Amino acid sequence: MILWLAQGFGSGTLPKAPGTWGSVVGLILTFLLTLTGSLWVYFGVTLVAVLAAVPLCTQAGRLLGETDPASVVAD
Repeated sequence: MILWLAQGFGSGTLPKAPGTWGSVVGLILTFLLTLTGSLWVYFGVTLVAVLAAVPLCTQAGRLLGETDPASVVAD
């Protein structure tokens, strides 16, 4: 689960340009958050995601045995 989230729901494992695919996932999530119409939901989810990304990506790097794996795109 840690790797799946840190790898942008698997987008970071795509063969070419994993960072670009991770950005596409981010854009989709941003679009979905705007559909709620609530600024509080938007900022709340964004804050939780940012705070969770740091330990999540750190742990994913440890699991993969690398300091900055290309597949980890949630950072």
